Amino acid sequence: SGIAISTYRCENMIELYFWPTPNGHKITIMLEECGLDYKVTPVDIGAGDQFAAEFVRMNPNMRMPVIVDTDSGQTIFEGGAILMYLAGKAGRLLPSEPDRYWETIQWLMWQKAAFGLVAGLGHAVDAVGKMDQGRVFQPVRHPLGLTIQRVMQLEIAPPVAEPACRLLFIFGW
Repeated sequence: SGIAISTYRCENMIELYFWPTPNGHKITIMLEECGLDYKVTPVDIGAGDQFAAEFVRMNPNMRMPVIVDTDSGQTIFEGGAILMYLAGKAGRLLPSEPDRYWETIQWLMWQKAAFGLVAGLGHAVDAVGKMDQGRVFQPVRHPLGLTIQRVMQLEIAPPVAEPACRLLFIFGW
């Protein structure tokens, strides 16, 4: 197994190292929302591509997604960092007003530390099918309900003309 990491860099493009998981989908949705050109390189996590030396050089944590910005040469790993980077690059989906900006960032951190972790664990256990689903998904119910309630309050209020980055943080789950 292994991934074919290109030594040729496309100009003006984001290179996305991706597998179709909730974390991977968040990045493709964000790229589309931001209108950024991108090229996808599959990272088959079932085959262990994320452990290949070439990939580990990009992300020592051995998880996808990873992006390489061919404009700047910057490599970014971890979904939340990638979403913030893409929003900054495109000048979209992160509020510029300080209160709304920090409210968005705190929800991103909450999603990464609480909701995403528990939801990911629930999906992994569900895939194995060896544990009571009610017990596994119980910790997700409160964070999910809280998230939906809060995101709806934030997103409906004018003058927001486009979805904020915080909505994409949970969308894949």
